[in-house]
Amino acid sequence: GTMLHCYDGALHVLPKGFKLPNMNFSQFITMWLCGNQSEGVPPFQLLQTQNLTKQIPRAKHVICSMRYLIGHVIIAAKEADCWEHSPQLWTKEKTLRMYDKIYSRFMYKGKKYGSRFHELNWWTIKNKVYANKGKLVGQSVTLTEV
Repeated sequence: GTMLHCYDGALHVLPKGFKLPNMNFSQFITMWLCGNQSEGVPPFQLLQTQNLTKQIPRAKHVICSMRYLIGHVIIAAKEADCWEHSPQLWTKEKTLRMYDKIYSRFMYKGKKYGSRFHELNWWTIKNKVYANKGKLVGQSVTLTEV
């Protein structure tokens, strides 16, 4: 189950003082699927906008952007046959193995990332997917449903 934190006279999903971490693409995928148990942060996929409004400016926009990007991660992972359908079966190791199999689908031509691709912020990757109308590298048709 999800750990709850008690402060300010109420129960909260996120620990007191939580700030959205600066995450590269693989860290984002791990946080979405696994969270950070040692810091009491649940998988981001369990978060609702109301869990974040006090901690994150424009929380609804951030959550929508996360869902948009992870939708494309799921498409790529299913095509690579490495998507775990049961949320509780994800581990950090599994997310990293999945990332290794799918990240090339997000390396759009025209940008010379070199080894920097793995350091790019998840938001940058989301913007690249959006700029390419949701079409992943090597995808012949645009999928509208996850």
